[in-house]
Amino acid sequence: MLRFNKVKAHNNDYFNERIDQECRIAHYDSTPALVIKQQYFDNIWFIPQWGSISIERKLRKFITDSSNIKNYFSFLHLPQNYKYKDVVDWDITLWILCNNGEKTETNFEQHRKMIFKYKLLSEQLAVLEKTKH
Repeated sequence: MLRFNKVKAHNNDYFNERIDQECRIAHYDSTPALVIKQQYFDNIWFIPQWGSISIERKLRKFITDSSNIKNYFSFLHLPQNYKYKDVVDWDITLWILCNNGEKTETNFEQHRKMIFKYKLLSEQLAVLEKTKH
């Protein structure tokens, strides 16, 4: 019989902390887990591709990066954000938006900080001047 026990995150449970540590190491490890050279694998039916380009990096990292890029362009092309397109240094802005603490883990506090910064940037916070009218 298989039994699952819910463990509260970050409560000093040995096994929970151990798996968090292993995930952090694996996520930020830049050494390729597997290097695929196509000329040696002519009999393989599936090679991950984006369009017609072979994906030669960790697939999970590729998906994360492509998702971030898609979200960036979605943000930029919103009508209320179009005015920022040419006047904002996006490298610095995205660093400020996303730099909310420890990079090896994400928690609700970091997420709240990022949302707050985004709302400041996109003028979505109810400020005193707006609420007077």
